Amino acid sequence: MAGGDWREMFAPRILHRGYEYYKDGMVRSVQDLGGLVWARVLGGELYSVEIAFEGGEVLAWRCGCPYAEDGTPCKHLAAVLYALDANKPAHEAEPIEDVVGSLDPPAARALLVRLAKSDGKAEEIIRSAAALSIGELESVEKRIDEMLRRAAGRDGYIEYDAAWRVVDELERFVSDAADRLLESGRVWESFQLCCHALMAAFGCDMDDSSGCLGILADSCFDLWRRQIGAAPPELEREMFRWLGDNYSSAPEYCGELFLEARRVLFEGVEYTRDNLRQTDEMISAHKPEPGRDFTFEELLRRRISLMEELGASGKEIERFEEKYREQPFMRERIVGRLLKEGRFSEAEALLVEGKTLSAPRYGLADAYSERLIGLYERTGQAEKLRRELMFRVFECERPELEHIAKLKGLAAPAEWPELRERLLACRLGSELRGELLASEGLYERLLEYVISQNNLPALDRWEAALLPLYPRELRDAYTALIDELMSSSFDRQAYAHTIAHLKRLCKYPGRPDAELAERWKKEYPRRTAMLDELKKAGY
Repeated sequence: MAGGDWREMFAPRILHRGYEYYKDGMVRSVQDLGGLVWARVLGGELYSVEIAFEGGEVLAWRCGCPYAEDGTPCKHLAAVLYALDANKPAHEAEPIEDVVGSLDPPAARALLVRLAKSDGKAEEIIRSAAALSIGELESVEKRIDEMLRRAAGRDGYIEYDAAWRVVDELERFVSDAADRLLESGRVWESFQLCCHALMAAFGCDMDDSSGCLGILADSCFDLWRRQIGAAPPELEREMFRWLGDNYSSAPEYCGELFLEARRVLFEGVEYTRDNLRQTDEMISAHKPEPGRDFTFEELLRRRISLMEELGASGKEIERFEEKYREQPFMRERIVGRLLKEGRFSEAEALLVEGKTLSAPRYGLADAYSERLIGLYERTGQAEKLRRELMFRVFECERPELEHIAKLKGLAAPAEWPELRERLLACRLGSELRGELLASEGLYERLLEYVISQNNLPALDRWEAALLPLYPRELRDAYTALIDELMSSSFDRQAYAHTIAHLKRLCKYPGRPDAELAERWKKEYPRRTAMLDELKKAGY
């Protein structure tokens, strides 16, 4: 049970959103482990919340959302605490939101007047909420634009630190203003404010590697959900239309948010059919890029999802799949269905066709080849499997040791050595080349190859396999590389890293580590940090 004063942890708007999340059923699971509560809350994604209690008070907490990264109590935490408080005895005070919601409008207005006359701060808040007329909404939008211009500075680019700061400030400002508009009954103006803020922020040139724009988008999605819930039917339809009319003129990712909002936040057959119509228009207008076009793929996925929502038959969906079968995503869907139905020869023909069409683009050819290998193994077609493994190993860019082992198992004993040498002559990655040599027991060639790499990671990787067989050769290679590394080291951290490798030589014949350490002391007498690190390492 949460302590009675936990609400003081939160900013008012965050507390209000947390309560809305709780009321909307966003708290999906709560586990009380005795002093520790674990819960999951649906927001922009499913976030984990952990709360530690002591004596009924919140002792510590953690949420996985970006807003809470710096320790600021978030709406997901508030939602869980509200859910915990829902188990309190019935005589305890209900949330003030419920109390206010139970008032009829005349009584609420009378109470606001009395509150304003008795409390100057309350009067200021009430006047501020009432002052947001349509004309003043324009000034609020101008303030948003000015905040972003100021953060961008003369060069027009918002750097990482400034991006987080200004978007956080913007999110708070927009949330407060949109909340006040919504509470005063100006649903459309509240909606427009969120849309303007998103287009302005996503239209800026900024370093968004912190994901701050995602936090703003998440906040606006929450506000849209509440605005739609408060809108009469005609206004709700106007919001839906506006998002569809303006997605193409909005900045790229902002436009995607508009489409996502149309799909997720508006419920009903009417909206689904309109989304289907719009998706068809986008599919018709799109010119797919060569290879794998992820934008077009997403449109096809959306179309199928909408068809399923409208109850389309399996045959209708299959006809749509066939229409776009040249697209890799759609081909994968069809192959999956054919395999599930046991229609292996049809699936094979489709995979072979896909591999042939995508041959110049090895990433796709690799994927089709992988599916064919699995199909031939499943159906016991040994000769076809062997041919496909030859393609996968010799013609694809990234063969794997697993493929090589399967090919070896299918090759005649007299044939394999030649195939292996052909493979070693190919452009294999250093890791795979080493693995192949080791798996074939060609340790002398492995030693030559590892030494030729002339780097410590290669020696480290194969030391365990080679040390029992070639201790002196490995010792000499290590000694030369470590000595070279020390010659180029220049600070304490580099010295410590080099000396850590030096200590690995203590197990080699002749203890070259001690000899090397003594030589360094004589060659680099002025490197006090190096001498200190040697001493700490026991030299």
